[in-house]
Amino acid sequence: MTDVVATEALTEDERMVLLAARELRDGETCFVGVGVPSLAAMLAKRTHAPDLVLIYESGAIDADPPQPPLSTGSPSIVANTSMLGCSRRCSQAIWTAGCCRALRSTVTVTSTAP
Repeated sequence: MTDVVATEALTEDERMVLLAARELRDGETCFVGVGVPSLAAMLAKRTHAPDLVLIYESGAIDADPPQPPLSTGSPSIVANTSMLGCSRRCSQAIWTAGCCRALRSTVTVTSTAP
């Protein structure tokens, strides 16, 4: 059986979610924003990357929202979160360590890992 999706039947946002989700790997850390990036990260976590660590800019670390958050302050972000931290310090630690991917609001997948 092949993993084929008829992408012509999808909206542009749905295609972006699928493509971005495919880029995320199990065990990686991903700094993720809300909207399409969050949907992509949630899809990856629920399909092929259950150990993907999601970090939201609000300071939620190892988040697993039960439903897509509407904003960075959405209660769904912290519902299944392992730890809450200061958003500024979380961001600074992640970028300084250079060990994560980021899904920004433009759904650009970036990596600072070697």
